[in-house]
Amino acid sequence: MDPVSGLGGMVATGGRLNVAKALDKVKGSVLIGDIIIDGKVNSGDYSGLNRYILDIITLTPKQLVAADVTGDGKVNSSDYTIMNRYLLDIIQTFPAGDKYTFTYGDVDNDGTVSNSDANIVASYLAGNTVLSDKQLLSADVNGDNVVNGVDLSMLNNYINGMMTYLPVAD
Repeated sequence: MDPVSGLGGMVATGGRLNVAKALDKVKGSVLIGDIIIDGKVNSGDYSGLNRYILDIITLTPKQLVAADVTGDGKVNSSDYTIMNRYLLDIIQTFPAGDKYTFTYGDVDNDGTVSNSDANIVASYLAGNTVLSDKQLLSADVNGDNVVNGVDLSMLNNYINGMMTYLPVAD
């Protein structure tokens, strides 16, 4: 065990400190309402939300998290109504807040990337588990907008120390 300042205690390092592993966090964030992922919320996002609701376009997990402005885990006409009120300055913030921050690989959102997360992804890939949009975003550890066997392999390699960081950290 080695003391690591800023972590509030001791970290098992085996004589070698991997800061990314010690922190066990590769953070990502989504600006709520920013469906076209350009760093701002505007009429383009409103239009994108409309097109999604009308089944004209599909959205990536990151876009779906951004589109859920109500924070109820669904993207529907309620989100469209709230987005309209926001753009008209009737409301100043979304019910879901301003930003969603997450940790890549932490699919169960317990604060660590562990075997539990890999088991959830394996269950999803086997067709036994349905993941929320937020879980899909966390599970996509290579950032290609698809959760598949590649993500599971990378997640297992990261957990077992065979990878020092997840590709989304590049």
